[in-house]
Amino acid sequence: MVPRSIKTIIKLKWIILAIFLAFTITGSVGIYAAEAETEAASASWKYMAMAIAVGMGSIAGGYAVAKVGTAACAAAAERPELAGRLLIYLGLAEGVCIYGVLVALLMWIA
Repeated sequence: MVPRSIKTIIKLKWIILAIFLAFTITGSVGIYAAEAETEAASASWKYMAMAIAVGMGSIAGGYAVAKVGTAACAAAAERPELAGRLLIYLGLAEGVCIYGVLVALLMWIA
């Protein structure tokens, strides 16, 4: 039987992945659509896609840290020996923000 907090973390992981992929695909579609337009218009779409990637990655990361942090604190209160292992889940949740920044950097150098 899986604890409820772990089920929440698993559901949250898939939600974050779906949001991240949706905005990553949206950003790349914006870049491909902008190639047919003028140079100034394509640059503006590129920067808009970069802003969306960073913004949504940060929002998703903040939401993930809030949910995972709450579950980690509750689990650590019940079983203190899990506190070290629960920090790994917080680090993974913060990684979503870093992925948003990396996608934006890749768009910038492309």
